[in-house]
Amino acid sequence: MSDYISYESNGEKSFGILDGEFIYDLGGLYGQDSLIKFIEMDELQRSKLNKIETIYRIERKSIKEVKILPPIENPRRGIFCVGKNYLDHAVEIKELGDEIPKSPIFFTKNIDRIIGTGDTLNIEEAPTQCADYEGELALIIKNKCKDLKHYEVWENILGFTVANDFSARELQTKFGQWTKGKSLDRFLAMGPIVKELSKREVENLSLKTWVNGELRQDSNTSRFIFDIEKILVDLSMGMTLFPGDIILTGTPSGVGAGFNPPKYLKSGDKVEIEIEKIGRLVNYIK
Repeated sequence: MSDYISYESNGEKSFGILDGEFIYDLGGLYGQDSLIKFIEMDELQRSKLNKIETIYRIERKSIKEVKILPPIENPRRGIFCVGKNYLDHAVEIKELGDEIPKSPIFFTKNIDRIIGTGDTLNIEEAPTQCADYEGELALIIKNKCKDLKHYEVWENILGFTVANDFSARELQTKFGQWTKGKSLDRFLAMGPIVKELSKREVENLSLKTWVNGELRQDSNTSRFIFDIEKILVDLSMGMTLFPGDIILTGTPSGVGAGFNPPKYLKSGDKVEIEIEKIGRLVNYIK
């Protein structure tokens, strides 16, 4: 299984496969400067990856010598999101009058670009006083697909990564639905890698979020209300998914808005999200 990583070295962007402390550069091999362009290549072209001897003949770099970029910096279209998909979060919300969903709640997040681990989000420039964090498992689609059956889901997933679905809570309330409050510029962080995982692994991943060292979210994907297969089967029903599409699978309880009083983000904060087997996403707030 592969660990994909996007990075910048000497002012040039590329991507590769991470093996321990070394990145095997695929950008030069495929003539592409980004992971999304690689994903958009057809399966036959991508099949070079199956020849492991090819990988170990190409240039490698130490991860300590590069800047890690978000796996996909400029998505081709809006990010698909699932709301209220952790049982603990849904119960928390239900206490405020809502019901636990019977089907996945889908909405979109439209932003100018995604930020990566180590990057700073400047909320002082954003029209919000209620900026919040949401630790989430994200997946990236590998192939063009539609009307997926359960048994077809996993062959159409490139891999999984860590995401912080930054949210402007008062804008979510003001505009009556979630898209505006989710779609401020750079209000999404992803990284550090995209990891191929099996169905069994994805069904039991711990997810933790810290703000300034304080543990805020502590849950597990075993508490999903709707699993990955259900999400993709329903989302792809009558609708084409394209290579590079990003799907956020929901956040557990412990977001800033859930505290009394709320614990919204402020300048100087450090937010860390860690998902088992994938890694830790770190962002700073200005």
